[in-house]
Amino acid sequence: MRIWNFYGWASAATAAALTLTPAAALPTPVGTTQPVITVAQAQRDIVEKATADPSLTTLVALLKQVGIAEDFRGFGRFTIFAPTDTAFAAVPSEVLSVLRSDSALLAQVLSYHAVADTNPYTSKDLKDGQKLRTLQRSPLEVRFKDGGVYAGDARVVQPDILAVNGVIHKIDKVLIPADLAEKIRLKMQPGASTP
Repeated sequence: MRIWNFYGWASAATAAALTLTPAAALPTPVGTTQPVITVAQAQRDIVEKATADPSLTTLVALLKQVGIAEDFRGFGRFTIFAPTDTAFAAVPSEVLSVLRSDSALLAQVLSYHAVADTNPYTSKDLKDGQKLRTLQRSPLEVRFKDGGVYAGDARVVQPDILAVNGVIHKIDKVLIPADLAEKIRLKMQPGASTP
């Protein structure tokens, strides 16, 4: 039997052996302070990785609310720009209220934070001025400025959280493309109906 992992197809025995290799048994790379990432650490999927991160609880709850969390558990090559809980806390309460009451609109906003391509985009794959096509279908532009990497106007605060089906980059803002921002604005007007 062959099993898919982040590095490709492997036999069940090989996958089990790799998964059980403790980090302490691996050689420390010379001249680096970066931690060694074992295959076992990358065996969890996007949702499992996000669920295990205490700064992504709001994102995980919203993904589950609209029923798209399962989409990020399966086979894929996802790049997720994940707003932290602090980023969600900075969103005006009336905007969050509109999103929580309109699952379709919330799903579109969340999908704007996700890219699916032939390979996930780790930090080394991102380029200044690059436009990524999100699952929401609007482009998301990558910029290098002020010594950091930005997705839209959100700064990447922690890159390269590897998962078996992609990578997560934590960001400091919730991204809302202009067309969705306009829909939210209209729903916030007095007398606007909600679904």
